[in-house]
Amino acid sequence: MLYMYQKNQSFDSIILAGGFGKRLSPLTDSLPKPMLPIAEVSALTRIISLLREHNFKKSAVTTMYLAEKIESLKLENVEFI
Repeated sequence: MLYMYQKNQSFDSIILAGGFGKRLSPLTDSLPKPMLPIAEVSALTRIISLLREHNFKKSAVTTMYLAEKIESLKLENVEFI
């Protein structure tokens, strides 16, 4: 999905999640690094939960490698860029 930045749009945090995760290969050959599970929860979900606990309400996540898998997470108040 192509995201177009809109004026007057603000975020409390931006999460950079677009890398290939080459050092974690072969784990990242078919699953992007932010989707790798940590204690049965994806790393991205865990990061966003921690941000929410610290009053960061709206986040943007930059994606590139296997973006459709990352964007398949349905997260409230999260924009995928």
